[in-house]
Amino acid sequence: MQRQRNYEQDLQEAEEENLSAKTAIRTQHRELENWYPGFAHYQDSFVKNLLPQTEHNGSTAKAMFKESAVAEDAAPEVAMAEDFKRLLAALPPDKRKVIGKDLMGLIDGDEVQRMQQDDVPLSLEDQQQEIEEIERLQGELQKQEERIKKLKLEIAQIETENLPNELDNLANEQ
Repeated sequence: MQRQRNYEQDLQEAEEENLSAKTAIRTQHRELENWYPGFAHYQDSFVKNLLPQTEHNGSTAKAMFKESAVAEDAAPEVAMAEDFKRLLAALPPDKRKVIGKDLMGLIDGDEVQRMQQDDVPLSLEDQQQEIEEIERLQGELQKQEERIKKLKLEIAQIETENLPNELDNLANEQ
C-alpha cells in the first residue's frame, strides 16, 4: 500500500515536470516565432551552406555566452559594428568592396578627404619633411628616455640615502 502511494506520488511529480517542460517549450517556440518569423522555413536553407563557416577554436557555448554578456556592457554602436562585421564576413570580397564604396558617403567629409589624401603619393618635398619630422621626434624620444634614466637613478640614490633613517625609525618604534 505504501509502495503504491510512493509510485502515485512519483507519477504526479513526473506529470507536473512534464507539464512545466511542455509549457516552457511552447513559450520558447512562441518567442522564436516572434523574434524570427518563419524560422522553421529557412533554418535549413541551402543558402546556409554557402556561408563561410567559422571555427570555434575550442570555445564552448558558455564561453561565447560570457563574451556576449561582456559585450552587453559595451556601447550599442560597438554591438552594431560587431553585427555589421559578421554580416560583411558572410559576403564575397567583391561585394564587400561595393558596399564599402557605397558607405563612404556616410563618413564625414574630412575623413573621406584624409582617406583620399592617403592614397595620393607624396611629393619629394613632402616626403623629406616627413622624414625630418620623424628624425626630430626620434631625437626628442631619445632625450626623454635619457631623462627617465637619470630620474630613476636619482630616485634610487634618494631611496638608498633614506633607507638607514627608515631602519632606525623602525628599530626605535619596536
